[in-house]
Amino acid sequence: DRGYMDSLQFKTNNTLAKTTPTKDPDIIQLHLATPLLPQQKVSITTPFRVKIPAPFSRLGHDGQSYQISQWFPKPAVYDAKGWHPIPYLDQGEFYSEFGSYDVKITVPENYIVMATGNLLNPEENLWLDSLSKLPIPSDTLFTNSEPASSENWKTLHFKEENIHDFAWFADKKWIVRKEIITLPEGQEVTSYSCYFPVHQKGWALSLEDISTAIQGYSQLVGPYPFKTVKAVEGALSAGGGMEYPTVTVIASTNNRTMINTAIIHEVGHNWFYGILGSNERKHPWLDEGLNSFYENKLTTDAHFSIKGRDFDVEQLAYQYFAGVHELQPATLSSEDFKMMNYGIDVYKKVPLYLKWLESYMGEETFEKAMKDYYQQFQFKHPQPEDFERIFKSHANKDIQWFFDVMQQDKSIDFAIKSSKFTSEDAHIRLKNKSKIAAPVLLKLTRNEKNGDTVIQQLWVPPFLKDTVVNLPLQSLISWQKVQIADEVPDYRKNNNYSKKRFGIGFMAGLDIKHKNKIWLAPALGYNYYDGFMAGILAHNLTIPERKVQFAIAPLYGFKSKKIGGTGVIGHSIYLDHGAFKYIQVQLEGKTFDDYYSKLNTNQPVSTRFVKIAPEVVFHLRKANGRSPIDRSFGIKGYFIQEESMNYRAVDSNLYQPYISGNQKNLYAKLWYDFSKSTTFNPY
Repeated sequence: DRGYMDSLQFKTNNTLAKTTPTKDPDIIQLHLATPLLPQQKVSITTPFRVKIPAPFSRLGHDGQSYQISQWFPKPAVYDAKGWHPIPYLDQGEFYSEFGSYDVKITVPENYIVMATGNLLNPEENLWLDSLSKLPIPSDTLFTNSEPASSENWKTLHFKEENIHDFAWFADKKWIVRKEIITLPEGQEVTSYSCYFPVHQKGWALSLEDISTAIQGYSQLVGPYPFKTVKAVEGALSAGGGMEYPTVTVIASTNNRTMINTAIIHEVGHNWFYGILGSNERKHPWLDEGLNSFYENKLTTDAHFSIKGRDFDVEQLAYQYFAGVHELQPATLSSEDFKMMNYGIDVYKKVPLYLKWLESYMGEETFEKAMKDYYQQFQFKHPQPEDFERIFKSHANKDIQWFFDVMQQDKSIDFAIKSSKFTSEDAHIRLKNKSKIAAPVLLKLTRNEKNGDTVIQQLWVPPFLKDTVVNLPLQSLISWQKVQIADEVPDYRKNNNYSKKRFGIGFMAGLDIKHKNKIWLAPALGYNYYDGFMAGILAHNLTIPERKVQFAIAPLYGFKSKKIGGTGVIGHSIYLDHGAFKYIQVQLEGKTFDDYYSKLNTNQPVSTRFVKIAPEVVFHLRKANGRSPIDRSFGIKGYFIQEESMNYRAVDSNLYQPYISGNQKNLYAKLWYDFSKSTTFNPY
């Protein structure tokens, strides 16, 4: 099930070559007999044998269904920065050289094979045509079973040029669907969709998804240069999908939204990095980030809905990470990202920042810059400085702020502090809490029956700390409010409005509107002395995290007939430098009853218990983002007051309880916590 590759024997120009191992078990150095000079050629050959594993990352077989990728020896890339001898990784994947591929695959006759490039067997193309015209099977459970392999064999021939990899996928039970896509330039692209019968409902519109991607990316980035495009369903064990030149594999699912998003994203990778061959390992933002930006333009399905409002799960994840100051710089190398950050900072934050840049430059100018970037570097290996140079050459104003922001881990947070009107003009005071100079888009709005109408938009140039925008009075007559536009990836929305709005919600919610909200929820409790308790929980625990958080629950005890309760309020202080990542300060409190009753009277007496506990926790900064070590220490104090019970004689046989005073005690706890979450021997 682990699989392996062996039987390698490299030759250069038919002469056995010397090889030496490296620190990576799947990388070797091959020594040429003579130096290879510019414009010269050398022939490098080797036999090899692959034991196909159980599905592992992106290679494997699920019974007799095959996904064959990362399956042959490939040369490392030599680009403007030198050699890149890197192993394939699940996070950050690979970096490969462009070439021409001529591949023949021999399989049993009843296998459907989808592979990189153009199929040169006329009879096989006719067979695929016939399969694409078959009606959808009605008995999906039966057709999803594994048919026996044919005793006859066939050899399929595939060729393609200007590609960086070759992958192929084979199954006997796929439903095949085919469509011809005509690009605006008149070029025809043959598209195939292959999926398991049991998932026909989710895949019914898959050809439309492929067409959306091919047409959309061709229009926004540059024309698709290949003659075919395919999407297949397979037993993928890493992520929702995986791209290869002209063919992509999608993890097995019947979820329509996931299929739509995965197909458009993975087909889009034919541009990033299929045609624009950037180094995904070193600069994932040039690959996954740019691709996700265009995926967002072409996909419309929401991830989930609450009360008719659509929400993007990844957007909420970005806001959560920004709120707790856990973002990492978008320009890091793939292996420097924490696993969750790789998904948030690269796949979500970069598209948000690119949308910010696009809005600042103007959509038309941004599109011209991207098309110029595509034209100059298709089938080459562009670097971040190439992207920066081309976009700066097209921008009609300074966009250095974008490249500065990309290198920071700061959370973007702007606020409208005030808006004042005079007889001549209006003063809008803005605050930049991000500690890095960046621009803000303001929208001037007016109340309408169907919601706010945008009257005017205004870009405020990059600024630090505070700035004041002055608008002449004649431009103010038609608008009533000002807000920071959603094109700015501000994670905290409730301070982006000139008119502060407050609200109350039920149970819990997300802080995604221009409101400061408090949520109320029913609260229940029980203890021996108060009995069953009922009350209200008031809190502001939400995404993104509020600067000051609280949860307070006053409770009425039906046995003690008194009000008690519990609560906590806290604040996290995030630090940019120094030994501490952040410091938590919080205060807890609670009060309940001790309940007593004289045995032979009906006059109950109860004592009160009160605890107040302040705490300060210092979280030490990690050596790097991927460090498995977490360290923190803190001090917590406890002030505990308990009323004292005593008894006095009423007569010779009767004693009555009464409150005789308070017992007050102070305690403190000093603690240190160390954890190491390594794969082996965590502690």
